[in-house]
Amino acid sequence: EDGIRDYKVTGVQTCALPISQLKQGAAQAALGSFDQALQKFPQGAMVADAEYGRARALLALKDSTAAAAALRAIHEKPGHEFANEARLNHGNLLFEQKEYRQAADLFRLAEEQAPAGPQRGRAALNLGFSLSEAGDLAAAEAPFRRATESTEVAAEAALWLGLTLKKQKKYQPAIEWLATAYPRFKQTSQAEQIQYQWGDTLLRQGSHSEAEKVFQTLLDDWPQGRLREETLHAATLAAVSAGQLAEAERWINRYQTDFPKGKLRLREAILSGRVALMKGLAAGRANESDVARQLFTQAEQIQAQVVRDSEIESTRLQARYFWGEALLQLRDYARTLEVSAPLAEAVAAGKTQGEFAEVYIQRGTAAGEQAKELARERSRSEEHTSELQSPCKFVCRLLLAKK
Repeated sequence: EDGIRDYKVTGVQTCALPISQLKQGAAQAALGSFDQALQKFPQGAMVADAEYGRARALLALKDSTAAAAALRAIHEKPGHEFANEARLNHGNLLFEQKEYRQAADLFRLAEEQAPAGPQRGRAALNLGFSLSEAGDLAAAEAPFRRATESTEVAAEAALWLGLTLKKQKKYQPAIEWLATAYPRFKQTSQAEQIQYQWGDTLLRQGSHSEAEKVFQTLLDDWPQGRLREETLHAATLAAVSAGQLAEAERWINRYQTDFPKGKLRLREAILSGRVALMKGLAAGRANESDVARQLFTQAEQIQAQVVRDSEIESTRLQARYFWGEALLQLRDYARTLEVSAPLAEAVAAGKTQGEFAEVYIQRGTAAGEQAKELARERSRSEEHTSELQSPCKFVCRLLLAKK
């Protein structure tokens, strides 16, 4: 299992004790025993086992520097029996230290040197992880794809290939891959996550109705799944984005019933506020101004409450945008500018990754309408002052008043 042989035959008992100690979690004792074995039998038949066992003991003790040196000595030693195991472990150590490029080099060589089987698949998968973390997502695709050919890691690799395509906004290839992967790996522990990422990629592509269907199927397939809350929220977002307000309200009610104190409850509240805003706009188009105003007020109150309650900046910023939209419809232009200011600053600082750049349009509209109101007020004031300052007009106004 761990690459170390468990020898029990006469004549090769040297490593039996430290191997047993290592398996039982007594790493410090195992290290001492491996060192004694190497000192006593420097040319013995079990030297390779002892050297690799010693390196693993150092890993267990989290002595990264000494472990790296021991592993390097093994995989750089020509013909060492555990050279590839050492490469994989050294690569893992470098990955944990965020030395992703160096880790990738070791995993690449480990994949080349490994025989067909679990070790080659694991090396390919880890190479994909390393390249992905190094920022080279395009290069990570090929090793993830190769890893899907190894039974032991195929489902995990399939999920990460889909994620890698999605991260690059290669939405259609990601959708096609995940849609194929789901039935193939439906009996694995990664199946629910594969299906969720399939729906999420459709959502990001803008295929909102198709995404909602995938999320509905996911909830049917995994009624007690780990991603139920996330899926209900995503289904709500898909329905809102598709403009299916009745469906959106159905999802909101289901979420609130199943997760009244859920971790996404404030994000779900934002969607509830968006539904109120959209219903208000529809009422306005139908010339139902009183209904529209009530809905805009409801939307404004929901988003304001989210801003007050949330401890997460991204959630507050998102709520501010739709709060501003509701205030804009209520023609409260001064508050629109006040509420949206933190979001505009965040967009300018690049904290929202370009999301909600429309806030500038919102603020421009509010500022323009506010200027028009001020101009109208100034015009009325000047007209009134002009009339009072004109003697002729003043006398005429008095005469008319007497009549």
